[in-house]
Order: sequence, then C-alpha cells, then structure tokens
Amino acid sequence: MKARVALLATLILALALLAGAGSSQAKHNSAAGLSPQSVLDWNANAVNLVLQAQHPREVTPPATRSLFQGEGSLYVSYVQAAVYNAAVAIGGRYEPYGYSLFAPNGASADAAVAQAAHDTLAYYLTPMLTSAQIATLDGWLTTSLNAIPNSQAKTDGISVGKAAALGIEAIRSNDGRDGPQGNYGTGAIAPGAWVLTPGPFTFAQTPWLGSMHPFVLESADQFTAKTPPKLHSGEWAKDFNETKAYGRVDSSVRTTDQKNTGYFWNGNVTNQFNRELRDVATQYDMDLVDAAHLLAAGDLISVDAAMATWHSKYTYLFWRPLTAIQNAGIDGNSKTVADSGWTPLLTHPNHPEWPSAHGSVSGALTQVIADVLGKKNHLDITIWGGENGSAALTTSRQYDSIKDIRDEVADARVWAGFHYRSATDAGLKLGEQVARWDLQHAFRRVKD
Repeated sequence: MKARVALLATLILALALLAGAGSSQAKHNSAAGLSPQSVLDWNANAVNLVLQAQHPREVTPPATRSLFQGEGSLYVSYVQAAVYNAAVAIGGRYEPYGYSLFAPNGASADAAVAQAAHDTLAYYLTPMLTSAQIATLDGWLTTSLNAIPNSQAKTDGISVGKAAALGIEAIRSNDGRDGPQGNYGTGAIAPGAWVLTPGPFTFAQTPWLGSMHPFVLESADQFTAKTPPKLHSGEWAKDFNETKAYGRVDSSVRTTDQKNTGYFWNGNVTNQFNRELRDVATQYDMDLVDAAHLLAAGDLISVDAAMATWHSKYTYLFWRPLTAIQNAGIDGNSKTVADSGWTPLLTHPNHPEWPSAHGSVSGALTQVIADVLGKKNHLDITIWGGENGSAALTTSRQYDSIKDIRDEVADARVWAGFHYRSATDAGLKLGEQVARWDLQHAFRRVKD
C-alpha cells in the first residue's frame, strides 16, 4: 500500500506539471458535450462483474458466495468515485471527491474513465474473480482504449485514470470494509429480538457495513432511525397485522398487482439502481461529466444511507416478521395472534428488520436524482425490476414522481413479507436525511 500511495503522489505531481500554466477554462471545456457512453458502459461493466464475483471469506458452507447487495453497491461505488474524479479532473464543473487531481490540457476523458474504472475493479475484485473474468475485464479496457486514436491526449488520459484509481484506493484504505462478522442473531427467541431465519446462509449479513467509514457522512451513526414501536403499543399491533395479512406467501387479501409489486422491488438493488441511473443520464441527455457526477452521487450517497441503516439495524436488532408472527404469543400484546405456519412471500435476508434498507436506499437515491435534475417531486423515469421472485431485471414500470416511487417501495416490502409499515417509513426518512446532508457537503457544482 505504501508503494501505491507513493506512486499516486508521483502521478499527481507529474500531471500537475504537465498541466503547467495552461488555461483551466480551456481544459474544462475539453470535456463539455462529450458522449457519456464510456461512463455508462463502464458502470454496466462494473455491475456485471460485481454480480459475478464470489466472496471467499466465510469458512462455513458455502465456501464462497455471491456478493450481498450492500457489498455489491459498495464495490460499484469505489469504481464510480474513481471515474468521477477522473472526469472532473479533465472536465471540471463539480468538486472532486476526497482529493484534488490535476490533468493536462486536452487529456482524453474517455481514456481516463476506462483506465480509472478498470484499475479500480481490478484492485478490489481480482480476489473474487476467475482468470476468465479477469481476462474479460482486461479485454474491456483494450477495446475501450483501441477505440481512441493514439495521441498525447490518450496517453495523458490513461495517466489521469491511473491516478484517479490509486487515489480512491489510498483514501478508502482501512475504511472498515469486510470487517468482523460478529455473533449476531444466534440467541434464543425472545420478545422483539432478531434471530437468524431459515435460508441459504447461517450467519448475519455484513454487520460491518454499519461501522464502516462512510463516503461523505462523518460516521455511520450520524443519522439513526427512530426506535421500533413498543411491543405493547397499538402501532406494533397495526404493523404486525398488516404484514401478517398481506405479506404471507399464500395471502388471501393481497391482490395479484400487489404481489407483482412485491416481486418487482426484489430485483437486485445494485443492478436495479445503477440501471436506473444510467437510464436517467441517457433520458436527460447528460454529457460525460454530468453522467459521471450522477452515477457517483447516486451510488456513494446510497451506500452512505445503507451504512446508516446497517448501524441502526445492528443497534436495534429487531425481529423479522417470520419470527414475530410465528411467536406472537410472547410479545405481550393482546391484539397480535401467533401463526406458527406463517411464512413470507419472499425469504427474509439474514440481517435485522429495523429499518427497511430498501426504503433507506430508495429514499436516498430518489433524493439524489431529484436534486441533480433540479426537480422537487415530479419525475418521468422508467425503472426495471424483477418478476416471480427473481432478482433479474425483466420488467419495467414508469413513475411520475418521487412520492410514487417511495410509496411503492414501502408497499412492496410489506407485501413481500419483509418488513412492517413503520420500518419502511423509518428507512425512507433515514435515506432522505442522509442524502440531503451528503448533497450539501459533496458533489457540488463549482464555477469554472
């Protein structure tokens, strides 16, 4: 790591000297109006590899596993941070993330984006990829660079991309990623207490995410979700009975449309939200710099919201509906009745219930999109989702407002049997809080 940091310093110095006394206005204009395709393509490449990566850490079966969605989004965020810094080093327009990087006048933004994305992916994902997948990653870079005519601009762009990737590696070293798992969820069933639920994994999902150093927030506990309802309260009984009725696998009150909505928002979040960001960039005719800005802000701020959510989850350790409904006799509330045969429409992920992570990340992402587009509520965007419980994105829906998206996410988590209504509300509020704060402190537009 010391050698890489030293190399970063050398590259930044060299690039600053290359820029010399040249006009920063001319440099920043060099990226104005450029096609965003390289940014969009490399985001899709990053998501593609993240979905294929196999995490080797756990020693209990399975020996390797696919990345959990929070992890996947984290790795894509590292890539988007590097791509963003490479883009704004050449094109200006926005504050860089974490460190300043100077680029020579006329450096190729496309070369910088490709090199930054490739190097960041290689650094973080190589231990989780097969040799064939690594070769594919290298092939993407070769194809991207071969499409750019050989010139000093291309050479300079490659140097900018390398420096951007090294910079992210340096500032995110020792950020708490992949920390201790902890012995969570393995205790006896008790009122309100989260325990592991049946599924393919026998360990708590990524508790370390809640103690990581965030991308923009000062700490993961800077914003905390409100406390879950007291088990003797009317609010708890209302939440409990709604999820019990609408979230069970064979619900007689949930409509087909409600069931399909639960399935829709079960699409893989890393894939779903990055596709949404790419589609927004295309729909609103963003150039390379603006697309890099949208993707970085969307990914990094959403992951900050996830970190805040995971901190709350592993603070409150609140029980999932499966445990609560099957064991309602111990909650001390006369308005809740146990159903030992109750199971949810979709299998619970093995992390605590409160608050809803999908709610939090959705609240953050919609806030970022609205802020970037300069819209208070009205949107006209298409989002892709899943069908019949699959995480693959095979169907789409159109939304006219932020409220429509947030309301549907909240409904979906109840109708899928994942969450209680109050938990979705708490998650949405937490995500919005995180996004508003982050947007005041990062990714801000600057004057040339």
